Amino acid sequence: VLVSRVPAELQGAARFGEVPEPQCVCKSQESICGSDGKTYENICQFNKAYATKRNISMKHKGPCESAPVISMPPQDVQNFTGNDVIFGCEVSAYPMPHLEWKKKGNKMFYQEMTPTSQYRGGPQKYGVTGWLQIQGLKKSDEGIYICHTKNKYGATYASARLKVIDEVPMNSGREK
Repeated sequence: VLVSRVPAELQGAARFGEVPEPQCVCKSQESICGSDGKTYENICQFNKAYATKRNISMKHKGPCESAPVISMPPQDVQNFTGNDVIFGCEVSAYPMPHLEWKKKGNKMFYQEMTPTSQYRGGPQKYGVTGWLQIQGLKKSDEGIYICHTKNKYGATYASARLKVIDEVPMNSGREK
C-alpha cells in the first residue's frame, strides 16, 4: 500500500554522492469511514489508527457523513476606524457544509450586505474556509460576528467580537 518516492522538489537537488531521503506515500488516496465516525484521509491513515486503537473497523469506503464541525473559529479582533479587518472560519463535514456570516442583531447574512465574504474548499479534503472582510471600519461595525454553518445532518456556529477604536488625530490640540 505504501510507495517510496523522492519528492519532486528534492529530485536533482542532492549533492554528489548524497542520496535524498525517500518519502512514503499511500498508493490509495480514497477516504475511509471508520466505525469511530472519523473520516480517514486514506487506508494508510486508517491502518495507523488501527495499530494504536484496535477497537475500530472500516465502516465503508468514502467519507463518514456528519454534521459540520468548526475546526478553526473566528478570532476576536480590534482595529482603528478606517482600517480593514478579516475574520476567518474553517469547517469540515460531509456532505460539504454551507457557511454564512452574520452580525449579531442583523436579520440578514453578509452575502447580501456590503462587507466582502469569500469561500473556498479546504484545507481539509471535506472542508470549507470562509472569510469576512470589513473595509474602512466605522464605529457602527463594532459587534459580534457569527460564522454559521450547516448541512443536512446539523448546524453549528462560532462567534468573534470586533472592537473598533476611534483613531486619535496626530494633532489633538496640544500645539499652540
